[in-house]
Amino acid sequence: MCLGLQPQGTVTNNLDLNDNNGDVNPDAIEICDGIDNDSDGLVDEGVMITYYADNDGDGYGDAGNSIMACSAPSGYVSDNTDCDDAKFSVNPGSEEQLNNGVDDDCNPLTDDGTLGIIDNSFMLKISILPNPFYNELNIYFSEQLINKVYKVTLYDLLGKRVLSLENQNITGIIKIKHLERFQQGIYMIKISDKDTEAYIIKRVVKF
Repeated sequence: MCLGLQPQGTVTNNLDLNDNNGDVNPDAIEICDGIDNDSDGLVDEGVMITYYADNDGDGYGDAGNSIMACSAPSGYVSDNTDCDDAKFSVNPGSEEQLNNGVDDDCNPLTDDGTLGIIDNSFMLKISILPNPFYNELNIYFSEQLINKVYKVTLYDLLGKRVLSLENQNITGIIKIKHLERFQQGIYMIKISDKDTEAYIIKRVVKF
């Protein structure tokens, strides 16, 4: 005859994924420790931190190269404001050097005394449309500027880099898509010749 008595040491649910660890159960708070604390089948969900590669060792990370982890792996930092992670001397903590054609402090709004233009007609050979833009920008190059690798960087008015890419310009057009995620406002776009490091900066407006 069943008397409906619950045996000692048993419960009426089977939700615990690790019954050998009293800290692991569906009511536990997930912490970043490599364990599924809350028994939901996921490990460290929602609690890992984004770290960014610091290849040049200057303490500033590359926003385009990141990893999720509980603590910073070797070669990674929590900062993501380095605009050239291959040069130790280029980062937001550096002082802008005059007339060297390099954005030393990662702020395109800082005057370095030169636009780094290859020749006086270089700026006239590049156009950016549409401007204002919503979800796409097209950079048009003259025939003389085709078959070069260009680095395109977009900054907000605080000087923060919000987008960076490199492109082999074969057709005379570099298309930048999926820009609808950016907030409305004024941005500065920097177009650099990767080989010569010459560059121009133009203002674009997101609507």
